Formats: sequence, structure tokens, C-alpha cells
Amino acid sequence: MSSKCFKLALLVIFIVVFPACLVAGDNDNTLIPLAIGNSWVYQIDMFMGDSPTPVQTLTDTAVIKSKKEWGGHTWYSFSEPSAESAEYLRYSDNGQYRLLIDRENPDGKAERFADLPLKVNDSWIIANKSITVVVEAAEETVTVPAGEFDGCYRCKLSMPEGGEGTMWLKPGVGQVKMEFSMSKGDMKIRSTRMMKEYHLK
Repeated sequence: MSSKCFKLALLVIFIVVFPACLVAGDNDNTLIPLAIGNSWVYQIDMFMGDSPTPVQTLTDTAVIKSKKEWGGHTWYSFSEPSAESAEYLRYSDNGQYRLLIDRENPDGKAERFADLPLKVNDSWIIANKSITVVVEAAEETVTVPAGEFDGCYRCKLSMPEGGEGTMWLKPGVGQVKMEFSMSKGDMKIRSTRMMKEYHLK
């Protein structure tokens, strides 16, 4: 795998992981307010090997773009519906739910993929069942360009291919920071994703 492809693969992981991870919380203090137009801007620094200097810095923006009424509930998505597939998210008092509409499930298929409220040692699987998330701690403080956030959950991310990372989630805000690393032979890539700003309706 070339260096360029390896970096692109890791960037895709970061973009895919974001929406699925942040829709958690409890009824009184939701991890992320779901509303059309809510947005989060992130700085992504990419590193090769153990170098402390990033080889590339990117900006990524996540926006809630659409919603759908299905099964008596309102669902939200970070993408516009397409003819191929659409994924929507919602939360309730007791769990996170995902709604998938695609060729195999044209009428929609919903599943609960995490319990709420979050507790240390809770776990769930995201990104087409390829990334496992485990809550390792609560009440941590994280500082990023958007400011200092206390009361964050710290979650461990792991992949079958050996990628691993740490993610911090702030109730009422969403994903604040994520660090990820992956190795392929002698090649190692690391990435840090930090929130620069967020806008909630």
C-alpha cells in the first residue's frame, strides 16, 4: 500500500467514524443535539511514523443534512439520501438506534447498537461492524482549538486490521477529539482530529 493510499484510508476511517460515534448520551444530557444544520468543524493532523510534525493538515466539517419520519420516530442523517443507500440515527431513553435504507432493505431496517446512558466498559460496533468502541472513562477534561471541555467520555477504538485509537465525547456537544494510529508493514500513520468550532441550533 502506498503512503498516499494509506493516508487516504485513514482519513476515510475518521470521516466514517464521526457520525456513528456521536449520537449517544442520556435523556437529560444528550451527547449531541440532533437538528438540521448542526455542524462541527475539525482540524485533522496526519503524521507518518513517530515524527512530531504533521505531514498534512486538513479541515473536515460534519453537518446534519436531512431527517426522516420512520416507524413513529424522527431520524437524522449527516448526508443527503441517495438512491443507493441512506443511514439515519436517533436516540431514546435507553439506546442509540441506526436506520439503514438500501437495496437489501428498501423499506428500512432499524437496530439498536448501544445502550444508554453510557457507562464505563459499555461497548458497541460501528462503521459496517469494523470498529469496536469501548467506554474507558468518564469525567475527563480535553483541550482543543474550540476550547476546554470537561466531563468527557474517553472511548477506545479498535479495528480487526490493527488500527486503534482514542476518542473523547462531550455530552451536549459531541466528538471533541480523536487520535488514531494504524500500521502496515514498516509503515505507520497517526492522525489527530480536534474540534475547531461547532454550531448548534
